Amino acid sequence: MAEFNKEEIDYEDQLRQSERERKDLKNIIYELPVGLITVKGGNELTIDIANHEFCRMSGYRSADFSMEKMCMAQLIHMEDYMMFEDAAEVCRRGKTSDEFEARIVTADQNVIWAMFQFQIYTYRSAVPYYLVSCWDITERKKMENEIMLVNERYHMLEEVSDDIVLDYDVKKQQFEIPECYLKFAEDKSVKYAGIEELYGAIHPDDRERFQKIFETALQREMKGTAEYRLRQGGKESGKYAYFRTCYQSIADYDGKISHIIGRSYDISTERAVREKLLREVQLDPLTRIYNKTASGEIVDAFLEKSTQGTHVLYVIDIDDFKKINDTFGHTVGDMVISDIATLIREQFTDEAVVGRVGGDEFMVFVKDTSLQEAEAKAEQLCTNVQKTLSGDGAVIVVTLSVGMAVTGKDGYDYSTLFERADHAMYHIKKNGKNHYGFAGETEEGDCEGKYRTEEKENRRNLVADKEFLNTAFSLLSHARDINGSLNVLLEQIGRKYQMNMVSVFEYAPDGKNMLLTNCWSDMGQIYEKNILPITWPKLMKAEVGEFVQTTPKWQEKRKKEWLEWSGNAIPIQSIAAVKFEYSNGKTGCIDVGSVEQGKQWRTEEIGTICELSRVVAVFVTLREKMQEDQQAIHKLKNRDRLTGLYNMEAFRTKLVQLLEAEENPQENTYALTMVDVNNFSYVNENFGAEMGDSILKEFSRLLERKKVMAACRMYSDYFLVLSRGKSQQEIRRRVKEGNEEFEAKLQERYPAGGMKLSAGICFLSGKSSFETILESANLARKYAKEHNITSGVVYIEKMRQTRDEQVLIATRFHAAIQRGEFEMFLQPKFRLKENTIYGAEALARWHFGEDGYLQPNRFVPALELMGYIKDLDFFILEQLLKYMTKWKKSGKSLFTISTNFSRKHFENGGEAFLQRMHETMDKYDIDPSYIEVEVTESVMTEKLEDLKHCMIELAQMGFRIAIDDFGTGYSSLSVLYEIPANVVKIDKSFTDKVMVDNKGEFVSQMGKFIRAAKEEIVVEGIETEEQRQFLESHGFEYGQGYLFDRPIPADEFERKYL
Repeated sequence: MAEFNKEEIDYEDQLRQSERERKDLKNIIYELPVGLITVKGGNELTIDIANHEFCRMSGYRSADFSMEKMCMAQLIHMEDYMMFEDAAEVCRRGKTSDEFEARIVTADQNVIWAMFQFQIYTYRSAVPYYLVSCWDITERKKMENEIMLVNERYHMLEEVSDDIVLDYDVKKQQFEIPECYLKFAEDKSVKYAGIEELYGAIHPDDRERFQKIFETALQREMKGTAEYRLRQGGKESGKYAYFRTCYQSIADYDGKISHIIGRSYDISTERAVREKLLREVQLDPLTRIYNKTASGEIVDAFLEKSTQGTHVLYVIDIDDFKKINDTFGHTVGDMVISDIATLIREQFTDEAVVGRVGGDEFMVFVKDTSLQEAEAKAEQLCTNVQKTLSGDGAVIVVTLSVGMAVTGKDGYDYSTLFERADHAMYHIKKNGKNHYGFAGETEEGDCEGKYRTEEKENRRNLVADKEFLNTAFSLLSHARDINGSLNVLLEQIGRKYQMNMVSVFEYAPDGKNMLLTNCWSDMGQIYEKNILPITWPKLMKAEVGEFVQTTPKWQEKRKKEWLEWSGNAIPIQSIAAVKFEYSNGKTGCIDVGSVEQGKQWRTEEIGTICELSRVVAVFVTLREKMQEDQQAIHKLKNRDRLTGLYNMEAFRTKLVQLLEAEENPQENTYALTMVDVNNFSYVNENFGAEMGDSILKEFSRLLERKKVMAACRMYSDYFLVLSRGKSQQEIRRRVKEGNEEFEAKLQERYPAGGMKLSAGICFLSGKSSFETILESANLARKYAKEHNITSGVVYIEKMRQTRDEQVLIATRFHAAIQRGEFEMFLQPKFRLKENTIYGAEALARWHFGEDGYLQPNRFVPALELMGYIKDLDFFILEQLLKYMTKWKKSGKSLFTISTNFSRKHFENGGEAFLQRMHETMDKYDIDPSYIEVEVTESVMTEKLEDLKHCMIELAQMGFRIAIDDFGTGYSSLSVLYEIPANVVKIDKSFTDKVMVDNKGEFVSQMGKFIRAAKEEIVVEGIETEEQRQFLESHGFEYGQGYLFDRPIPADEFERKYL
């Protein structure tokens, strides 16, 4: 006795010592500036002490922890709690855990981020106690999220478009390497590169120009564009693609440029189209040799680079060509021109430049030749071209007159050489034609010659203008890229008429602003769309097609505007414009500008530019039509094809737009409602998909009639509706009325289908994300469906808590299986008359820690939702087979025991289920006839064909089949003849009614119908002797319920009944 008292005293001393240590620790940690808690280990982690800083972070009071031991799971976000269990385990092995991040759910249900670290500080009665330090990192996480969001936007930009982000840090002298280029890098961990590396990736021919642009951008704040070729792949690839970069330099607080940002995109295709179009506009439409403009540009470009050598320019004219046209017609005349062009092309080498510079006039430029070779070519040309045309008594011999000019003595540029060669050609014509000669061999010098030269030049220019118009229409007829073709046309106008800038504007309907849509300048700048005010009244008042030049007053104002939006790049001095009309009365203009002071346009040029404005108008009309077509396509992309409602992505965008556009949102109530049609598959499976589609279309028309703000078909029979009302009651009433209206139609058409609407309503408040609102509406819809509520259910926070509990259950499921937390219980089935057992039903029970056994209605829905129910069903089957094997070996008699299988097994045809049944039964020496496969009636209305297939094969394997909960679904009695079931189990809800008024008679009649189709009926939920007697007297033979016995553990069942 004394020894016992001594042990008791020692234990009390230990308790007092432990309490003193606890108080000392509390005093030490309470005022420390970092969050500290002591946590008791064991089956679950509970908080013992919390200091002041932790209370501040979590929003709890110190008393909240001292009054009752709070479980850590209450404070930590559900998804993070496993990390705490892991940290505790690490501590038990190594004293201290690594730091880890986790979320705390505060007292007001907000979430904050904290950094945690565990370490063991003592053991009490073999239970570990941990000292846990933590500090608030919420702001850091926000910054990380913002950075991540920015990076994700960059990456998304690269993924969903061809645009590449440019971000050059001037101070660090580096830029971030785009994700799409990292795959080519030798070291993929290098995320940044210097500017020299960028220069090295640019084509050598473009490098100097790009470098100058970049260096200019480093000097001042500016916007601009640059086109260049960028290497693709590694250094040795040698492959380049054309890129356009739109950039902007940004100054820091000190006025110095800190960053150059922008976007780059691949224009290789655009360049290829542009070059093809440029080649096209360089050619004469009739002869397919160079036209006048291209010929001059190519020759001048060559002469600028090559100042050495002897080069000869020929001017060739068809003699008496007007007579050929007048005598034989223009068709023959065109054939003569084409034939001579071909002959000239064949006469000279590929290096020679051959062009048509007038109606019947050609030029040839031969590089690096001699005067003797040039003269021989001219003689040969005159000889070879001669041929006789005859018809209707007329005979004409085709001949040529050829004039030649030599670089050096006759000039150093195309214009001078052409004039000299042309002069020589006229001298030949005047002296008999059909011959050739060099400039300077004879000089005309008289007024008549000058007049004829001027007349010829005017005629040549007129022909060239007409040819340019032909070129413009050719561009239009071949245009696939309207915008690119229009840009090429503007460039051609600018170069032909020696303009420094050509642009196209479209006027806004209000007459106050104009939109710059296209612009070319000879400075190489490319300008993107820009909105500018209209400041030229004279042009606004002008007639369509009228050529307007600015007056001195407006000249200065217009010049200033051009300078502003061109970035001071082009000092325009002379401006003119032509107004055009397009697309049902809309107007715009084509502007031309020159740096030449007081620029004068020739009459022919004005006429041509006016004609070109009509071509531009056609381009603009086509572009707008294409944009309208693209908008129509975009609309189709945003709409559900079947119903015409928004699709999911478009609805998300529309919801935000509509709410932002609301003028007085505080005066209204807004709600997002999710709706689906219960048992929709009934129509598809029994009447066909076309009939199912008609239901969805009709529901969408109902939504349109109700004039909701926006509606969308998510998929299948799921819809989203955005509603506005004066109150929550109004919106709920409208949902209820709409559901009732549509359900009445469904009931009338498909009375056996049990088709109703489930609607979940989430009222919008605060700044919840679309995903949160959608999830809330979905939770309410699920609640409505599970509880058969058709008037609509409003979301409440408890639904999310239930969902979170389901997630917790699902996450713990597999570990619970491994830990043996699931047990098989058996409930006996009795013969009603003899009151003797003849079978049983296997049921699952979950021993959920200190909460005891968790009822199936707590965990089965969650496992159904996640699909884990299939694993539980087979776990119970295997437990049953193990017990049966044990009973068989011990000589006990076996009887049939039923076990439940979820509808999830019959998805996708049920083949995996059947295979698993075969594999499971092969492991045990148990006859399948002792196993009764139990499925709920609801499966028959959802997966009838799949169920029939599976049930037939199970019956062939030897299993008995039972239909559970009969009467709670919407199947008809005729379905019983289609399913090879041995047993029908009548649901408890009918058993409860047998003693109420005349309900018992209904149950009795139902039994007779079922008995005619199947061999065995089991009545569930028998709880009173009166119920048993009634059922027995009405022909029911079998039953189960608490009157006989409750579900009990398998071992207890063995002791009691075997």
